[in-house]
Amino acid sequence: MEEAPASGRVKRPDNNIQISSKSNPDCTFSLDMPETFMRSIFRSVLVKPRQCKNGHLCCYDCVFNLLKTEKKKCAKCPECRISTSMASLSHNRIAAAFTDDLEVQCDQSDGENRCDWLGPMCLSDDHCRNSCEYVRVLCNNNEHGCSERILRKDLTEYEIHCSFNNTPYDLCQQ
Repeated sequence: MEEAPASGRVKRPDNNIQISSKSNPDCTFSLDMPETFMRSIFRSVLVKPRQCKNGHLCCYDCVFNLLKTEKKKCAKCPECRISTSMASLSHNRIAAAFTDDLEVQCDQSDGENRCDWLGPMCLSDDHCRNSCEYVRVLCNNNEHGCSERILRKDLTEYEIHCSFNNTPYDLCQQ
């Protein structure tokens, strides 16, 4: 599966919120968010909410990616500047219960058509990982040398004609 765009969230002018992070493909929220469940710096919805020892909220992926990118074991909370590590962050169940149930629209497309999946944010990763027809996935002939990433909806047809396909077409039909 193709990795989603780099972490970052933006509030759109129409007051819907777009999420893009490594674990969550672009999704658009169908409602405005209360301030309580918004990230302090980027003013967008918390995804996999965690909190520092002082109770300030942040996204799990944001902290994880920051620590990974900077090759550090600790980062500073953007609100209170307390030193924070992955081990010191706690899961905020109240914020997660609220944000996990938000209805999101999958924003994946092929340029002309768009995925019509609509569901709770907590299932959006699973949708994109396993069933979204508009996510690019690696050709199953990658074991034979193919490195192409194809829209899931086009994968079967592509693999039949893939130059790395070692199975004769007539055997595929049986």
